[in-house]
Amino acid sequence: MEIQEKRLSQNIYERGVDDAGFGRIRSKGDQALFGGRSTQEMKEKLGVSDKRPLADFLPTLTIAAKNLATEMTNYNVEEKDMEKSL
Repeated sequence: MEIQEKRLSQNIYERGVDDAGFGRIRSKGDQALFGGRSTQEMKEKLGVSDKRPLADFLPTLTIAAKNLATEMTNYNVEEKDMEKSL
């Protein structure tokens, strides 16, 4: 998953999105994956410390789903040459 995440961050930052924007993109992706729950809500539900990544506590199937979603986002950003809207 690390490779896809690095590629996503590179794609996003190259297109003018700042750290806050990247955080919103990732948060919205997690909400879609977790049935509307935020990353923080999932951490609370699973009893995960704020200092630990949620992915360390997710089932492999969920990690695969996150991987697929990240790859789909990368594909769309690259294929459609998406840029930050002003």
